[in-house]
Amino acid sequence: MRFRVPEIFLGCFLTVTVFAVGMSVSRQSSDPKESPTEASKISHSKSPDVELTGSTWLTKDAAGFFTFGLVVVGVLQAALFFVQLRFMRKGMDDATMAAKAAQASAETAKEQVALTKMGIIDLERAYLAVGPTQIIVDFVRSDAVRVRGFHMPTDPQELTAYLFVQNTGRTGATIKKIYGILTDSPPLGDVPFYPPLPQQPTITDLAVPAGTGTTLDPFEFKSDIAGEQFFWGYIEYTDVFKNRRTSRFCAHLSPAERGKPGKYQIAGGDAWRECD
Repeated sequence: MRFRVPEIFLGCFLTVTVFAVGMSVSRQSSDPKESPTEASKISHSKSPDVELTGSTWLTKDAAGFFTFGLVVVGVLQAALFFVQLRFMRKGMDDATMAAKAAQASAETAKEQVALTKMGIIDLERAYLAVGPTQIIVDFVRSDAVRVRGFHMPTDPQELTAYLFVQNTGRTGATIKKIYGILTDSPPLGDVPFYPPLPQQPTITDLAVPAGTGTTLDPFEFKSDIAGEQFFWGYIEYTDVFKNRRTSRFCAHLSPAERGKPGKYQIAGGDAWRECD
């Protein structure tokens, strides 16, 4: 059993105090202030063969017997104190262990609740998948063409692409931001970065119900390059739990002849096509 220094000191101090009180009483009883005549009479009246030793000291000397009793009581009190201290320490250790067990149980329950909540959110949330669609090469719509009323083979051409969004989740989503850019080279690096120029994100508030897909017709993405190129960007949306999420896309476009839809295939690293 482990004891602390203050507790040991208190027990020893109690024992010493009791013993000191007994000794003080013993001295006061054994050294009375008597006159020399009375002391001489008492001394002569006693038998020279009588000595207060052993059991005689305990039976004849009341002060000594009282002192001895006080010492015994002090020792018993000290022993009782240490026994009580032992049980108190054991009780405190048991209470501490119970408190730690209760805390661990509460933390486990809290983690289970958080995991359950996350599981429900992941099960019921919206998942938006996005990719290019309607990849068309056509003549540039200019004022000269409108005035002339027809196109000439030498007129400049442009590529137009749209985005198709499909909600594969169990609840609806609201698109908040759309970004797309057409370049002659794919994005590089493992950390997605989207330059604000020449293209800036478009702010919107477009709802996509669960289990449906839609082409974002109001949002066109154009390039003055009529041949193969790269189309990459992202959409941001909120689900029914008010969580903001991002779906990214990166594709290599292969246009068909003028007026016919082209094809595409995925491109870039995984970071440029991931969804959260």
